[in-house]
Amino acid sequence: MYIIMDMGTTHTRLWLQQADKTVASSVLDFGAGKGRLEGREALYSSLRKALLELIEKHLQKEKDIECIITSGMAGSEFGISETNHILIPAGAAELANYARETVIPEITVIPLVIIPGLKKTSGDKYTDMMRGEETETLGNLQSIKSAEDAVIMLPGTHNKLIKISEGKICDFVTTMSGEILKSVITGTILRGQVSHVFSV
Repeated sequence: MYIIMDMGTTHTRLWLQQADKTVASSVLDFGAGKGRLEGREALYSSLRKALLELIEKHLQKEKDIECIITSGMAGSEFGISETNHILIPAGAAELANYARETVIPEITVIPLVIIPGLKKTSGDKYTDMMRGEETETLGNLQSIKSAEDAVIMLPGTHNKLIKISEGKICDFVTTMSGEILKSVITGTILRGQVSHVFSV
């Protein structure tokens, strides 16, 4: 058995897996933002409690879990352990090659496999980066079993437009339009005149 953990800024999702079958899942009401606001120890403590609860609820023990595969903000400076972004183009093989395994006893004795985010550069400067969207994008490609080039849009607070070629992420653009739209609809004269539901 193993656990998949997708950590955002405000929420974290856990899946307990038996091979390709999801045994259980949970959504936690904290993410890497907790590490930024309250410190890493607080994040570690909350994660340990949630992981043990998920494991013990299904009559397992820590030693029964092979590893915890993490993506998203878990690898950020405020997450569980900072992990460098890698350069595009990159696909599943590159993410696997640069994934970093570590053990953080304050969280669990189970090995944590941290998947890196992606970055693109212009000359010697970073121009954009992502954490989490790369695994979501490649997972979507796997689920639809498409080998064609494509552009994928992932809406959210920070919208991502991601270009796929030959099964790899070869370019992407981040826009703030999701956050701007929320601000316009909730904080201007348009409030109450536009119907929209936002989830954090």
